[in-house]
Amino acid sequence: MAAPHVAGLAALMRQANNTLTPLQIRQIMKDTGVSVFAEGNIYKRINATAAVKAVMPIQEFIDISFAGGNIDFGSLNPGVVDSNATNNSGYYIQVNPATNVNVNISQNGTDYSSGGNSIAINNMKWNSVNSLTGAVVLSTSDALLYSNVTPNTNKAIYYWVSVPSGASSGSYSSTISIKAVKA
Repeated sequence: MAAPHVAGLAALMRQANNTLTPLQIRQIMKDTGVSVFAEGNIYKRINATAAVKAVMPIQEFIDISFAGGNIDFGSLNPGVVDSNATNNSGYYIQVNPATNVNVNISQNGTDYSSGGNSIAINNMKWNSVNSLTGAVVLSTSDALLYSNVTPNTNKAIYYWVSVPSGASSGSYSSTISIKAVKA
């Protein structure tokens, strides 16, 4: 099993799951290989797609709840940092008690829009405490909020939005997606 394509597949498998041992990699290559008959003998040809899929960790989405209602900043004004919505009381994410596994919680968002106007999502920040100091910029890509959260745990999240001075006043809307996967 020293051919360059086999070594390349081994590297891809390790990238997908870095806990694999060389013996496990070899066995998975054999188990997922395609049988080839030649000159009365049976050989195995590697199947890269099947081998990499076999070692990829399964992402299991976990049931969480989001308390605090819609995130509503009201009418946004240019050049202002609007404090957290709804009287700065924060929002709470709760991992379902029946989950029985620890989870990683992440979020992403979309740009704000109001009619033909928009404000980039990176003008919104979040923090786990009610302080703009140390707040993290929200983005369209998944960003980790909390890691290794135990079931039946409430985690607070606070939001702020900075409205660029060139933006139009008005009520803007955005979608923030929060998800939990098995840690």
